[in-house]
Amino acid sequence: MEMQSVKPSLEYLCRAKIGLAPPVTVGMTPLGERRIIPFGGRYVGDKLSGEVLPGGIDCQLVRPDGTVSVDARYAIRIPDGALVYIHNYGRRSGPVEAIKRLARDGLSILQVNITAVLAVKPFDCEGRT
Repeated sequence: MEMQSVKPSLEYLCRAKIGLAPPVTVGMTPLGERRIIPFGGRYVGDKLSGEVLPGGIDCQLVRPDGTVSVDARYAIRIPDGALVYIHNYGRRSGPVEAIKRLARDGLSILQVNITAVLAVKPFDCEGRT
């Protein structure tokens, strides 16, 4: 059977307006510093909009070379009441001076790769469908 190639494409989905709480340092590990960052906010767009539910959290591992592994999990409630669970993860790295400058100047860059939305199914907070 011959495999057919698919041409990759990108399509604008929405803008994330996220507010971050101050990082909470969990502690040092052999791999680096573990920290958690609670967040909240909303998504705004023609194809996806909604409020981030309380409990959104970004778990990070800051490695000795400055590379940060991020693992964020949260849910948004879209206008029809359905909940969408989102799990995104990745790494942030770059020249140490550039990363320090971003932190010093109060700038942040958010790069989100949503790898998959496994299911979107309406349910209420008691778990009934």
